[in-house]
Amino acid sequence: MTEITPNKGRAKMWIVVINIIVMIIYTLLIRFLNNDAYPRNNLSIGLFIATILAAHIFTCIIVAVILFFCSYKDQAKYWLLSSLLLLLVGFSTCYAMFTIK
Repeated sequence: MTEITPNKGRAKMWIVVINIIVMIIYTLLIRFLNNDAYPRNNLSIGLFIATILAAHIFTCIIVAVILFFCSYKDQAKYWLLSSLLLLLVGFSTCYAMFTIK
């Protein structure tokens, strides 16, 4: 008989949480470090964040594909979920960078 533990999915959800926290940290760092030292417009800051975010999303997808083919399909789902959430939250943040003056 197989025993189901309720905390198994919760432990793997940390993959998503850590990726979102990393995205928040580098977004805030880029936004606040570019305020006074280098007077740039919001377009360049938004494009820079979008480029880093695209690399982050691409990395999550690559990790998900590798885990899927290495028979870690359960973890691969969480990496794919993480990339989709980064796509949704991250590019809406970039859009906000373009519009905030």
